[in-house]
Amino acid sequence: TDSSHLYVADIFNNRVLIWNTLSLSNGQAADVALGQTLFTTSTLNNGGLSASSLYAPFSVFSDGTRLFVADENNNRVLIWNSIPTANKTAADSVFGQQNLTSNIAAIGAENLYNPEQVFITGNLFFIVDGRNSRVIVMPKP
Repeated sequence: TDSSHLYVADIFNNRVLIWNTLSLSNGQAADVALGQTLFTTSTLNNGGLSASSLYAPFSVFSDGTRLFVADENNNRVLIWNSIPTANKTAADSVFGQQNLTSNIAAIGAENLYNPEQVFITGNLFFIVDGRNSRVIVMPKP
């Protein structure tokens, strides 16, 4: 969550759900589904590997302006420069891959292999890189 949104990484439905309010009622539908065109689909890399697809998103973090998603099985962290307001919105940038359409698991300094968590505290950006058994710490992007 941030001050006005609730985010849920829905790993088995290959999507991130966003509620645009923190005043929720039981059973309230999400407002946005990243990674899917519809709320009723769960296709991995829906439409093919791209800036708007997800394959087992494991965690989500927002600094109140931007959104960060650990897209585990695509071996990357996707970054949106503003909070998405429509389903399947394309990410603005990526960490862990050379571009938004590649998926190579690797151990290099700028590569990831099944990232599991992503968060920011202070001026530091943390990525838990699961299969590489490490935590990457770098300046906040």
